Amino acid sequence: MITYNTLIAASCKVGDIPMACQLLKQMKGDGFEPSVVTYGALIHGYCKTGNLEEPMKIFKSMDGNAVPPNTVIYSILIDALCKEKDVDVANAPCG
Repeated sequence: MITYNTLIAASCKVGDIPMACQLLKQMKGDGFEPSVVTYGALIHGYCKTGNLEEPMKIFKSMDGNAVPPNTVIYSILIDALCKEKDVDVANAPCG
């Protein structure tokens, strides 16, 4: 699992989101469930591309996958939303 998280994070860092998604699919296929670290890397990668629709989908799906978001994920999303001048969404209560 650590290896997958490292590879997903590295792919996201260089902007290769398709590779990160492929690794996520392979990770699940190998029987590993994504962790908060996995989701955080994906959310951060999408936010860096300026695509906020996908990270918001991932964020909303986390509770359904029994992985609650942590402070790091909230910070990444708030920062990205504010940079995109979507302060109303960033300031909205979750739930």
